[in-house]
Amino acid sequence: MVEKGKERVLIVSLGGTPEPIIESIKRHRPKLICWFASERSVEKLGEIKEAIRKSGFTSETKLFVVENPDDLINCYETAMKIAEFLKEKDISPGQVIVDYTGGTKNMTSALVLATASQNYLFSYVGGKERTKDGLGVVVSGKEEVKTTQSPWIIWAIEERKKISIFFNSYQFEAAIEIIRETKRSLPERENLVWEALEKISEGYFSWDNFNHISAIKKISEGIKDLKTYTSIREEKGLMPFIDSIERNLSFLKDMANATNGFKEIGYESAIDLFSNAYRRYEQGKYDDAVARLYRTLEMLGQIAFKEETGCSTSDVREEKLPQSLKEEYLIRYKSPEDGKVRLPLLATYRLLKEIGHPYGEYFFKYYQNKFRGLLNIRNSSILAHGVSPVKRSQFESFYQTIKEAFDLPEPIKFPKLFW
Repeated sequence: MVEKGKERVLIVSLGGTPEPIIESIKRHRPKLICWFASERSVEKLGEIKEAIRKSGFTSETKLFVVENPDDLINCYETAMKIAEFLKEKDISPGQVIVDYTGGTKNMTSALVLATASQNYLFSYVGGKERTKDGLGVVVSGKEEVKTTQSPWIIWAIEERKKISIFFNSYQFEAAIEIIRETKRSLPERENLVWEALEKISEGYFSWDNFNHISAIKKISEGIKDLKTYTSIREEKGLMPFIDSIERNLSFLKDMANATNGFKEIGYESAIDLFSNAYRRYEQGKYDDAVARLYRTLEMLGQIAFKEETGCSTSDVREEKLPQSLKEEYLIRYKSPEDGKVRLPLLATYRLLKEIGHPYGEYFFKYYQNKFRGLLNIRNSSILAHGVSPVKRSQFESFYQTIKEAFDLPEPIKFPKLFW
C-alpha cells in the first residue's frame, strides 16, 4: 500500500503502446511522473499527456532517456538515476510506484533490478483479452492495473545478506537491529521466521556475554519457532543452521547440569571460555582473546584444585595444604584481614604438581619454555597491567600451548547462517 496522506510518484517504463500507460496514470493519479524512455518511445509522450489532460488530471514530469534500449547495463544505469533522483528529493519509498509495463525487455528488466530493493510498490497493466489469440498486447479498453509489493522486499534479500554477515561474525546486536527494522515492513505471514531468528540472535548475544541462562531460554524458543517454520516452508539453507544450533543447545544444557545451573564452574565452563577466546581472536580482538585464555588457564587450575581438595582457591583450608608448601603459602597467601588463604594461578598449579595432579604436571612441563613468556605477554597487555597490545601471533602461541598442554577439544563452533 502507498503511504496514506502522501502524494504518489509514478516511475513509468515507456513503450510503444500508450493505452496501458494512460490507464496506469489514471489509476494511480501521481503528483510526479518519472518517464523511463528510449529516444524512440519519447515520441509517444505527447499523445499520453494529451489523453491525461483530457481526463482533467495533471502531473509534474521528469524525463530519463536511455541511450541504448537494447543494452541492459545502459538501461540499468539510467534506471538507477531515477532512484537517486527521488532520494535527493527526499521522497519516501512508500510514495513510489514502479510501472514496468512498457519498454524493451532490457528496459523493463533493468528498471525492476534497479528499483526492486528500494521498497517501492510495483504496477503492471495486464488484461484478460489480448490480440493474436491471447499472445499479443492487451485489447484497448480491457486493461487491468495490478499492483503488488516488490518480491525483493517480501523476501528481504539484502537484509538477509546483512543479517548473515553480522551473525556469522558474532555481531549479534547489529543482526538483531536489522531483524527488528525489517519486520516492520514485511507481510505478517513472514513474521515467524524473523521472530525465530531474532530470538536465536538474542540467545547467542547472551551466550557470547556469558549470560547462559538467558541464552538457553532464547535459543530454545527460537529453535522451536524456526523448526515450525521449516515444517511449513522448506528452506534447505536453514537445515544445517538448525542442526548446529541443536548441538550448541545440547552443550549449554550439559554445562548447566555440570555447574549447578551456572552457579559453579566446571570443565564445560573452561571449554566455553576457551571457545569465547577463539571467537575474539576471529574478530581480531587479540587483547580480549588473551585475557580470556588467561582466565581459562586459571579456571582449569581452580577446577582441578576443587576436585582434589573440596575447597576453592579463594578460601583454602589450611589442612589441605601439603606440608612441603604449608609454611610458605601461609606466609605469602594468608590474608591478615580475614585470615583466608587465596592462591593465585602459579601457586595453584605448583600445589597441584606437588600433590601429583596431572594438571600441575602439564603446566610445569610447558612452563619454562612456553607459559612463562606467554604469561608475561598477558601481564603486559593493556587489559592486565601494561600498555602493550597483544599481537596475533602471540595469541596463537598461547592458544596452541593451552590446547596442547591440557588436551582441550576444538572450540565450540557457533552456527553459520547462510540464508
